[in-house]
Amino acid sequence: MRDYGPILDVIRRHDRFLLTSHLFPDGDGIGSALVLAGALRRLGKDVRIWMPSPSPARYAFLDPAAEIRHWQSGMRGSELADRQVLFVLDCSAWDRLDGFGKMLEPLSLVRVCIDHHKSASSFADVALLDVTAPATAEMVYEMMIETAGVELDFTMAQAVYAALVTETGGFQYSNTSARVLHLAARMLEHGVSADRVNIELNQRNPAHHIRFLARALQTLELGAAGKMAWVAVGPDVFRETGASAEDTVTLAGYPRSVDGVELALMFFEDFPNSVKISFRSKSWLDVSELARQFGGGGHERAAGALLRMPLAEAVQRVTTAGAAALAAKPEA
Repeated sequence: MRDYGPILDVIRRHDRFLLTSHLFPDGDGIGSALVLAGALRRLGKDVRIWMPSPSPARYAFLDPAAEIRHWQSGMRGSELADRQVLFVLDCSAWDRLDGFGKMLEPLSLVRVCIDHHKSASSFADVALLDVTAPATAEMVYEMMIETAGVELDFTMAQAVYAALVTETGGFQYSNTSARVLHLAARMLEHGVSADRVNIELNQRNPAHHIRFLARALQTLELGAAGKMAWVAVGPDVFRETGASAEDTVTLAGYPRSVDGVELALMFFEDFPNSVKISFRSKSWLDVSELARQFGGGGHERAAGALLRMPLAEAVQRVTTAGAAALAAKPEA
């Protein structure tokens, strides 16, 4: 049973809030921020949403008022000095706020964290972490709508639904519980269109995205007797196709789909010596533990990390560790 009392007490005692999520925010980070912002405003609170980096274009439909802003190098914290409370959503590691986090550090803010990732972080004054939750937006919904009794509106409902779609892989992953499906149905009853959300999230790819996938998938390799697959994309592919980090969002799903593969890895180096890695598993391997070896983290079936080294070195180190993790599978 989640105890929302301490966070609701913070909300009752303050009026000016700042909401954020992790670098390269996804549907859950953005969705949970929009749900919480809508609920706080219904309680008469003053709310701003700032992200550490631009929100991917595929999520723009969730924010019709374009209220989400993003940090840019050179910005000063004085613009946010009147904020009293900082909510960090879908993220429990301060370094994942990147430069935005450094700008916020001097500010006198009550720090609140709501997340469903495994983490040993302790930056928050008040935290609610639940690795069994399907999405952070589900936790925010339960806290503000089901517990605090705030009335749900369409924008909030659509944000909840999009977050559930994002975190469950379109209701395909093992975290697709009866609770998830009941909650999704409730959002549809509130006017959300499953068709529109699918189109916005999955069917508005620019042509360069398809060209990027074609190039990236040519790098597919297998290891660990066919139990591990990976793709590795260097700066040249981004440059030649006009792609960006946003175009890598679905890439890790392709090596995971290979028959017999348990561990899928996606490496991309969009800037020299800055390699982002996505870890995915199919049925039993806890990739959050593997990612943690490289300073990252996440969920049992999906995690990420960032390595400051050349692409080839990152691939060698991570695939070696991945093969060892696969070899260590306990006997059934």
